[in-house]
This record gives sequence, C-alpha cells and structure tokens, in this order.
Amino acid sequence: MTAAGSHFMTPPTQGATQPCVGGVEKRDRMEPYMFVFTHRPHRKSLEVQGMQGYSPVILSDVTLPYLLDPGQVADDRAAGFVERAVGRGWLSPQKELNGVLRTVRTEPWLRRMQIETALTCNFSCDYCYSGSAPTRRERLEPAEIAALLDQAAELAVREICFTGGEFLLYPAWRDLVAHARSHGMVVDVHTNGYLLDDGAIAHLAQSGARQVQVTMESHLAEIHESIRGRRGSWARVMRNIRAARDAGLRTKVVTQVHRKNLSTIRETAAWFHSQLGQMVNLDRIVGGSDDFAVSHEEFWEAVAPLMGLGARASRLCDPADAGMPGVEPECGVGADLVYVTADGEIALCPTMTSRESALFSGRNLRETSLEDAWYSSETFTRYRGVNCENTHRCPAAGGCRGGCRSNAYAETGRVDAPDVIACNINKNPGGVFIDFIGRYADGDFTPVTV
Repeated sequence: MTAAGSHFMTPPTQGATQPCVGGVEKRDRMEPYMFVFTHRPHRKSLEVQGMQGYSPVILSDVTLPYLLDPGQVADDRAAGFVERAVGRGWLSPQKELNGVLRTVRTEPWLRRMQIETALTCNFSCDYCYSGSAPTRRERLEPAEIAALLDQAAELAVREICFTGGEFLLYPAWRDLVAHARSHGMVVDVHTNGYLLDDGAIAHLAQSGARQVQVTMESHLAEIHESIRGRRGSWARVMRNIRAARDAGLRTKVVTQVHRKNLSTIRETAAWFHSQLGQMVNLDRIVGGSDDFAVSHEEFWEAVAPLMGLGARASRLCDPADAGMPGVEPECGVGADLVYVTADGEIALCPTMTSRESALFSGRNLRETSLEDAWYSSETFTRYRGVNCENTHRCPAAGGCRGGCRSNAYAETGRVDAPDVIACNINKNPGGVFIDFIGRYADGDFTPVTV
C-alpha cells in the first residue's frame, strides 16, 4: 500500500518568510491543515483536520478537485465552496492548498500513533505501567523514531503522541516534534510536567504542538510528592502548567485514582477546575499492588458525582474521533491506533503490550515495517475490530462504542468483555455502582432509570 503526500506547506514560524505550494512566498501566519482523502470504494470522503482541533471536518470527496485546482472551478456552487475554503483557511488567499494532503487506500486507516521514546524518567512512581525510572535505559534511537514517523506519513497517520518515560528528558525531543510537524501531523506530548519550563513551553507553542498532557496525583502537595518522591515537585509542576496555559498551549490534566488519593479525589477535581478552569481527567489504577489499586465500585462511587462538573472519566490515551461512523472500539484498539514501546514493539495500546500478556506481543519495528505490522501481523489481525460482545444489542452502544478494551481485559481476562465503568457512565445516572455484567447475564441490557 502507498499513500501519496501530494501537497505540503511547512508549518510557519512567527515572522519568517515561508514557502507555500508552488514556491509562492508568504509572510502572514496561517495554521496548516491535514487533508486526508479516504479513497475507499464504500466510503469516500475528505477529512480536514486542523493542527489545534480534535474533531475533523468531513467533506464530500467531490470537493477534492476544488481544493487542488480552484482555478478550474466552473459553476457558482463550486466557486462558493472555494471562497468558503479560503475563509476557513483551507486555501491560502492565493487559493493554494494550506497544508498536506494524504490518501488512505486500504482499511483500516491508522489514524493515531503513540511513541514511547524511552523508559528513562526523572521520577519513580510505584504504579507506573511501564516501570519507568531514572535507571531504565531502554530507548528508541532518534533515527529509528524519525524513520517510523516517515513510515507513518506514508500511511496517512494523522496524530502523533510522544510519551515516555519522561519525554522532555529525551535529548532529541525537539527534533522529533519538528520531524512529526514537518509531515503535517498533529502532535501531543505526555509529560509529568517537571521539565516543562519556559524554554520547553516556547518551543512546543512555536512548533504548533496541539496539547500537553500532564499527570498530577492530587491538589495536595504531600500526596503528589509522596508518589513522585521529590519535594517541591508539586509547586514546580503547577507553575509550569499555568505558564503553558498563559503561553496559549493547550493543557490536559490527568489524575490516576488510586488508594492514596481516593478519599480526596472529589476535592482534587474541584480544585483543578476552579484553579485552571478546565476539567481534570480521571483514570484509575487497575490491578497491581493493594497499595494503589481501587475497585471499579470504589472508583465509580468516588467520581460519579463529578461527571461533567469539573471532571471526566478517561484513559491516558485519547479516544478515537467522536465523529467516527459506526460502532468501533472507543479506545481505538485494532481500529485506528498503535503504541510503540521503547523496546520497539508495535503494540495495541499503552497497556495492551507484551508487558501485560504474551497474547498482546507485537512485532518489532527493528524487524518489520509499520505497514506490515498494522495490516499483516498476527497481533493486529487477531484483535482487529475487537469490541464489547454486547455492542450489537446494547442500546447505549452508539454513544459508548464499547469502552476500553484494556479495562475489560484487566477486570475479566477477556478483551471482548464489557467495560463496566463505560457501562455505568453511559447507562447509570446515579452515584451507586451497578453490576451491569450481572444484568447482562440475565439478558437485561436496558439503561438504569432514577
């Protein structure tokens, strides 16, 4: 399979003269877009994704010629579309494509890739699913990651997330962000925030990174620092989050709910919402030691009153696009996502790797191409389209889209089992946990009413 990158305008730098398509120079700052033509027999469309946006605009495939050659537009309706495209910034004032165009010719379209650049971290959090620590030396070389990004561009991968370890500790992190952006990809960064200083913030903002996701244990410094093992880290990270927001960089705060912060999690969500003006995203520790793991009942009853009021339940990995048609895995496993570990394993997701089970062992990028791993490897073909076994008969499936496959596996040992937290989010308006799996066993798939 090949994917064509027909047009590209490099991301502009403030105040610099930038080349545009066709060699026309320009000085005005325009945020470029990624245009993805899904050239599939049963569903052709043109998706337009802004560098700072989440939900793509989906256009009819008949609009593609108007964007590529607006000078040949003959009728009034098409001319109106071209003018609107200029107004939206999809075309430059000179009516040249503002961004990169790629074509997807084979399903499923690999939209997103998360890259674990290294396991070296400046903290040693006991619950870390990857076991990152200052002493870990597993890493991908910069040249390996650059080659991986080049392959991803050929497959029309739209979004790249860099993580670790601690990504900002990786010596070549700036080069990697620039390389991904040179392909027109949306770039997100996951960090513990300690190294998110003014220089890093300025670089990420100037490069056009979409978002920085920062993990915080609590609004209480003593809880945060008891997990991170470094005094003063809470104040430093909070200062960095505020500085990033002030610089116009979108931030996302994630808190892992565990035994040590469970009793204060409601206050934590309220505090972050009031101080930062944004929702905190609540994930939970599943499995692991009794010092950290919380049951789904405990998690739900702690966070249910917060849903929509300063918090949301989520996973560390961003969900698939909300506009995706049909009922596909909400988390993207086997449908639109790969996770590449610091050992080079091309895996299903951050927590469904060979670290969790040999069932999830993926091919290594040092031995295969991204294309072969995604389309042909046993791991991805085995779990292609895997979802909750009840999606065909559950009335909430259209909104839930199956929930998290990693959660389901951790709780039941089956990747096609229901994600009970997703069930409660979508079917339980109350604050008391409902055992939906027991209800399903009795043939009851209806939502709960209060």
